[in-house]
Amino acid sequence: MQYRIPRLITLASLGLCLGISIPSLAASPSGERPIRPIANQVETEAAREAARLYAEGRDLFFKSEFEQAVETLAKAVEADADNIPARLLYGRALTLVGKPADAIEQFQGILSKNPEHVEAGTELASLLDPDKEPDRIISTLTPLLPIKTDYTIHTMLAQAWEAKLSAATTAEETAQALEEARRHRERAIELNPRDPRDHTALANLYLTQRQFARAAASLETAAQLTEPAAIDHFRLATVYFNLRNYLGRLTVVEAREGKIGDFTAENQLLIEEAPGRPGHFIAAPPRSAIHQIHRARALGLDAPELIFLEANTWLNARRFERAESIYAQMEDKLRQEDRGLYWYYRAQAARGMNNPERFIELTRKAIEVEPDIYQPTLGDALLEAARMHERAGDIDAYLHHLRQAVRVNPLSVSLHLTLADALWQLDRKAEAATAYRLALDLSPQHARRAELLNRIRMTPAAQP
Repeated sequence: MQYRIPRLITLASLGLCLGISIPSLAASPSGERPIRPIANQVETEAAREAARLYAEGRDLFFKSEFEQAVETLAKAVEADADNIPARLLYGRALTLVGKPADAIEQFQGILSKNPEHVEAGTELASLLDPDKEPDRIISTLTPLLPIKTDYTIHTMLAQAWEAKLSAATTAEETAQALEEARRHRERAIELNPRDPRDHTALANLYLTQRQFARAAASLETAAQLTEPAAIDHFRLATVYFNLRNYLGRLTVVEAREGKIGDFTAENQLLIEEAPGRPGHFIAAPPRSAIHQIHRARALGLDAPELIFLEANTWLNARRFERAESIYAQMEDKLRQEDRGLYWYYRAQAARGMNNPERFIELTRKAIEVEPDIYQPTLGDALLEAARMHERAGDIDAYLHHLRQAVRVNPLSVSLHLTLADALWQLDRKAEAATAYRLALDLSPQHARRAELLNRIRMTPAAQP
């Protein structure tokens, strides 16, 4: 019968025959572990030295001895470039001693080996300028989101996308940047709802999308979290203006010692004296454009844009005299690009004050500044001026402005008919018939064709 040698004995015997030492099976004669190769000894000593330097540098760092920490941690990284904690702390120390470029190099080195290293990614992104390198921030931080949902990461991503929004040149770029910036701001607020800067930044994004109600809510929240600055009141005023909340829900309050422009203890703005009630005023609440404008001015903001907004607020609230008084004070303070709109709005104030000649004069000033925009409004302005004269009983001025309106828009059938009807009612039928003919020449199948032809035939000039 064949004898089977156990495998373990066979391997051991083979090793002995060949003179091979098998460390896992045999110890040295003294009972100690076998001596490691020299290379491993050197590697171990280097690692130990790197660890010692890292520990020493870490102690210096937490003692706020950053210059010394930089020197020590530099040696630790040089001794062991794969010591990630040492490189991370070294980068932070470099940041604190004012060497951001060197710090970026360390953080980037960590990310080159591990793109999902959260601490290195956030440290690197915090050192980059979002206005100059938004894409680098986005590419660094986006891979970290599945690993860690972090307020700081979302805030930095929002800032980077906001920078891309400012630099966008196409509708697609604008839409993407706006959506991403808004998404990250909203997520940051979910994680930390107590920072007013996030609410203000989100409000600005809502304003870009013309979502005025949402912008108002964000700005109101920011105002609750911190004392608003003048610019914050200006933003709120702009939002309320666009929501057509010019004066808000007005109330009558007693303020014996008050005057127009004062704020009451209940945070109401006194805007007008209450008719027939001495010591009482009409007051506007905080949620109104005019209230926020006065808050901004009380804090020292006196920019032309704010004054212009106040004038426009009074205009839209139909306080035309107050609007005109402010417009008159700012004629030489506006930017050139606002001057056409300024004259147009000031013309509307004159219209509200029932001053047709001034209305036309100011409309023409707007046309002089921006003819492409405001020239088409002249015909309607002349027609409105004519109606103002008609209401005042000045028939000659009424017809004069109607004829001017026709000259400005000679192809307007409705203007020809308006002039013709006015002449017919004044029993100036021959002139009316001429105007009716012009209207039918422009629109032979007009809905009033039969009526107009009958009127033309009734005039003496039309008889055979």
